[in-house]
Formats: sequence, C-alpha cells, structure tokens
Amino acid sequence: MKKLSLLPIFLLAISAIGQSKADLNTKYQIPRDSSRIAMAETFLKMDKENEAQRQKEYKQAKEAANYLTIDLPDASIILPYRLTVSTGVTTSLMFPSKIVNIDRGSDKIISKKIDGVENVLKVKALKTFEKPSSLTVITDDGRIYPYSVFYEVYPKELVIDVSKIPYGELSGNAMKLKKEKVTFEGTSMNATEIQKISNTVLRNNNKVLDKKTASNVTVRLKKVFVKNDVLFFPVQINNKGDINYDIDLVKFLIKDKKSGKRTANQTLELTPVYVYNEQGTVEKNTQLTQVFALEKFTINREKKLEVVVYEKNGGRNVNCKLSFRDIDKAEYVD
Repeated sequence: MKKLSLLPIFLLAISAIGQSKADLNTKYQIPRDSSRIAMAETFLKMDKENEAQRQKEYKQAKEAANYLTIDLPDASIILPYRLTVSTGVTTSLMFPSKIVNIDRGSDKIISKKIDGVENVLKVKALKTFEKPSSLTVITDDGRIYPYSVFYEVYPKELVIDVSKIPYGELSGNAMKLKKEKVTFEGTSMNATEIQKISNTVLRNNNKVLDKKTASNVTVRLKKVFVKNDVLFFPVQINNKGDINYDIDLVKFLIKDKKSGKRTANQTLELTPVYVYNEQGTVEKNTQLTQVFALEKFTINREKKLEVVVYEKNGGRNVNCKLSFRDIDKAEYVD
C-alpha cells in the first residue's frame, strides 16, 4: 500500500493561517511593531507637552494669587487652644456664657450641649484619628473660642473651666489679642453690652406706659429705652394670686389700630434678640421684671404694638398695647 505524505498538507495549512492573519491585519489595520512604537512616542510627547502646559498654568495662578493677597497681621490671628479627646471618655468644656454656635472640623468628633445647661459642651471622638482637627465655639457674649483637637487614648483634661482662662491670651506668648466680639444679627451690640444696658434700664425706670390685669396677674409696660440700633422694653409681671404664674411666651406684635371685615388686617411678629432676667415662673405674691431687647423699629399712626404675655397651661393671658408715640419717645441710654 502506498503511503501518503503529510508534508504538503501541513505546508498548505500554514500558508492558509498566514494568509488569514494578513487578511485580519489588513481588515482591522493593525499596525506593525514600528508603527506601534511611533504611536507610543507620539502619545508620550503629547503627555509631556500637556504636563508642561499644566505646570505653566499652575505657576501663573500661583503668581497671581501671591500678587492679589497679603499675609494677615499677627495681631489679627486668634491662636487655638489644644484640646485632647478620646473614644472612651468625654471631655467637658464649661464656658462663662451661653453657647450659641458650634463648628466641628471633622465628623470624627462629636459635640453636644447638656440638656437644660446652655454653657457646657461635651466633646468626644467618634473614632480614632491621626491628623488634628478643629473645634470652634461661639458664646452669646460675642466671644470665639477656637481649638485644635488631638486624639489621645487617655486625655489628661476631662473637665475644663474655660471661664478661668484669660480670653485672648496666647499660650507661650505674652501678647494679648484685641477682644473683638461677635454681635447679634441685625444689631451692633453683643450680649455683654445688652446686659449692661438692660440692668441700667431695670434700675432706673418707674414710668408705666400701659397696665392690664387678668385674674390676679398684672402686667405693666414701662418706658422704652434705646441704645444705638436696639430698643429696650421693660415688662413687669405682678402675681398677686396664690398660684404660681408659669410664663409660656411673650409676643411682640405690630397690628393695625382699626380692624374690620372690609379691611385686610396685617400682623407682624417681632423676635427679641435678647431677654434680660429671663425666668420661667413668677411665684405667688411676687413680681418679676424682664427687659426685652429688640432690633430698632418704628410704627406709624395707624399701627399699634401689642405685648402679649401667655400663661403656660393656663388662661391668665395679658395683652398690653403701646402707641407709635411711646416708641418714638424712647429715651436714649448710655
């Protein structure tokens, strides 16, 4: 029997595979090795050009920033205190005044005021952290307290009385900072200044502008005072009954003098920026005088100011009124 040679068949298969590969290269335009190298070199050159352009733009932006800005003077910078916190224990800060704003630089720090206590802040780490963070506290006397917060497993200071730290004193530096203070929105005064004026108004004010009574509770509106852009309204509550008078709220409402079915009555409620001698209860057979500080305003002849004192869970609500003259004749106080 004659043997068949497999060599021609093998060579034919190799030729077919080579032709198929050539056809694929032609169809999809696959570049040869030299073309790939040239293409890579082109992309590399483009990357270098783009990087050079980015560096140039960055340099120009940096030069522009340096040209348009100046360094802050040392006297204007309030350096932060060092504060250490942990996940296992709580650090408490006791401030001399009511806390009105808290800002944390990281969500790894948690802070909370104690219920019913307005000047104590609890601070704790939610998780460990390496880089220091920040904490800023603002109190209603207009002071800002900045802190650099560091993590320690066992903090040494757990309760800090901030009131005993000289405000504005730099650690390791004898220089004192200017005691610039934060003011209330809409006014040019802070809580300390308003407290001082309110105390003066409270001690030197006997003139009564209006008086109303509900059951055994009498409310007297006394002479209005003004300082800069703040009006001071002294309100005296006299409880002659044997049941304590719990104050729910005191509202200041600007209303139309005349009201009728054919006219659209408008009421504007004013919110005090501060209440001096704020207490929640007037005990039986006693009296309480509070001073409400409001942003300066005026009313015309067709308007009136109602001051309404509401009793909590009770019906002894008292409504007093002031005219535009009572406000226009506000006495300036130093």
